[in-house]
Amino acid sequence: MFARLLGWLRSRGSSGDGSTDGTVWDAIPSWQYGGRHAESGGFSRDQQERALDEVRQQAEELDDGR
Repeated sequence: MFARLLGWLRSRGSSGDGSTDGTVWDAIPSWQYGGRHAESGGFSRDQQERALDEVRQQAEELDDGR
């Protein structure tokens, strides 16, 4: 079972940009942040990831405007 979990984590990777932050949050789907993981920091994690996505999107729009 551990090998299956490890394989899933490796194949899952990260948020899609090819990088991982190397934390336990890599194993938790973002859709669970506000549910069972809200009290352990999931709500804050969700806010942080949304803010980063917004900044990335704005940067891409600025880069496309060149």
